Amino acid sequence: MAKRGKSGPDFGPLEIRAGGLGWKLVSVASGLLFGVRLVTKDGYEVVLGMSLCGLGGLAVLRLVVEHVIWRRKGCLVRLDDAGVTLFDGRTVSWREISEVRDPRKGPVLVFLPRDGATLPVFSRELFLRPHTARERLTRRWGSPLVLIPGALDASKDEIIDAVRRFSGGVPVFDERRQLAVG
Repeated sequence: MAKRGKSGPDFGPLEIRAGGLGWKLVSVASGLLFGVRLVTKDGYEVVLGMSLCGLGGLAVLRLVVEHVIWRRKGCLVRLDDAGVTLFDGRTVSWREISEVRDPRKGPVLVFLPRDGATLPVFSRELFLRPHTARERLTRRWGSPLVLIPGALDASKDEIIDAVRRFSGGVPVFDERRQLAVG
C-alpha cells in the first residue's frame, strides 16, 4: 500500500479522517438551484421556491457545522495490528471481527462481528442518537460498524488493503461471498 499522496510503501497504521464536503454540497446546491428557478415564477411556485431555498440554506448550515465538528476530532478510525480504533478510543480487536463485507450495491464496508461479540457504532450522523444509529445500521447492513469511504478521506481499496495487512486473516468478501478485490 502506498502512502496517500506520496510514493513508496507505507507500513504504518491507516488513520482515517473526515472527508470533504464536495458531493454533499453539490446535491444540496442542485435543490437550491431548483428552488431559485421556482422563485422566478408566479403564484404558489414562488412560495414553494422560497421554502426550498430556506430548507436548502438550513441543510448547508447543518452540513458545514457537522463537517467542522468531525474535522476537529482528527482521526476518526485507525486500522492497525491492535484492531479498529474509533474516535472515542474504543478498540475492536481483530478477533471480534469475523469478516469485512464489501457490498458493491452500496458505498460501504461492513465489519461483521463474530458470534457473541458486540461491535460499537460508527456513525457520522451528529444529530442521531447512538441507539437509533445502531438499530438502523444493524438492520440494513448486519452490523453497527459500517465505514462509508465517500465520507472519509480513505478509499475502499485503502481500507481493504489495511484490513488485509493488519488483521491476520480476517477475510474481505463481496456480496456474493467471494473474496473482494482491493
